[in-house]
Order: sequence, then C-alpha cells, then structure tokens
Amino acid sequence: MFVTGLDVQQIIHILGLKSFITGSIQKCSRIKWGIGMRLMEKMGWKPGQGLGRNAAGPIEPLYLDVKADKKGFFSEYLERIPKRESVLDPTGKNPVSVLMEVCSRNRWMNPEFVCDEMGPHNNRRYLWKAVLNGVEYSPSLPSSNKKAGKAQVCMVVLEALGFCS
Repeated sequence: MFVTGLDVQQIIHILGLKSFITGSIQKCSRIKWGIGMRLMEKMGWKPGQGLGRNAAGPIEPLYLDVKADKKGFFSEYLERIPKRESVLDPTGKNPVSVLMEVCSRNRWMNPEFVCDEMGPHNNRRYLWKAVLNGVEYSPSLPSSNKKAGKAQVCMVVLEALGFCS
C-alpha cells in the first residue's frame, strides 16, 4: 500500500501505467505510519534521526523504483526451462506399469532391463534395452533421463507386441 491508501493495481487502473510510473511514485508524500515505523519507534528511533549505531545512516527513506519496460530476468528465465520428456503413453498410464500388467496377465516372466549410459557427465544419455521372452527390444534414440528412457523402451516393447498403437 502507498501513502494514498490505494492498492498499486487500483492506481494503475485509474491513472494508466505510463502516468503512474512517471509521476505518481515520485510525488508521494513521506510515510507517516506503518508497521515498520512503529517497530522502529518502539526501539527508540525518532523521525528525522539517522539509522545505525551512531545515527550516521540514511535519513531519507528508500523510494520505490518501478521498471517501465516488460523485459527482465523472469521472461528470460521462462525460455530457458528445459521441457521434461513425457513418461505417460496416450492412454495416460505409465508404459512400465502397462508392460508389467501385460506380462502378469499372460503369465510371462518380467522383462529384464539394461541401461547403457553414454555421453559426458554434464549431458548424459541413457539407452535402455529390454529382454522379454528371449527377444531384445531397444529404442532407436537414447533418452535424456533414466525414467523417460525406461518408459520409452517399454513403449517399443508394447508396440512390437501390438498392445499400443
């Protein structure tokens, strides 16, 4: 809240963003109330007195500086977030659990999974292989994380068995 008692959104709505940024904040009068001022007064501070041990600190309050452009760290941060690989198949179930259900329903042995790690430590790639009923299945491309790689090889097995389109 500002000195006027209005919320920032209300001020922007009334005056418009440009006029709010250019003049409204610099023209505000000094704050004469607030929880921070009340706490400072309880500790012995008086208005007009400097801050610090020897009262040599700043006397004027810090003023709010509003950034007018819409550029900033946050907009840049959103673009850099890497998207995680999807683990779910089109039906919404995890392919690993679907494959295990198919194996138990048909009374097959559970598949054996082998993971090959490749690439440098900062950019690992995982190529999973699954052996089911003596047949080895593996995807054509490695995955960026282990969980997605295992799901990927299970999708390959399910497609080969005809359980997934």
